[in-house]
Amino acid sequence: MIDEATQTTEASLDALLVIWHNWASAEQVGQGYPSEAAGMKLYRVSRQYDTDNGALDGDVDAELGAAVDSVVQSLQDPYKTAIHINAKNLKAGTNEWGSQRLPLDPLELAKIVAEARAKTTSLIQARGLM
Repeated sequence: MIDEATQTTEASLDALLVIWHNWASAEQVGQGYPSEAAGMKLYRVSRQYDTDNGALDGDVDAELGAAVDSVVQSLQDPYKTAIHINAKNLKAGTNEWGSQRLPLDPLELAKIVAEARAKTTSLIQARGLM
């Protein structure tokens, strides 16, 4: 039986991986013709009254995403690939996504994913993100 602390840690890791996946897979639009004057590019509208729309939450998620990205990028393969696929599956709510870089055997794959999650959890905790 899994204790409550382990369940909380696993749920926190799941949440951080979903936040990271959203941050990492955000579509970026390349610049074509400018839609604003060059002198106004760095201007940022005050968001002090925009808390109801989630502007501040978006900033927090972006900071978390960048911090988790540095942890994931420090992993070696196959653990990095396993975390990428695990995060994609968590976001999609399914286990349909896979990778040719990971083993096809379900037991061996589960072992690698568990090791990758353990390594990621320890690194995230060491950086004070969890």
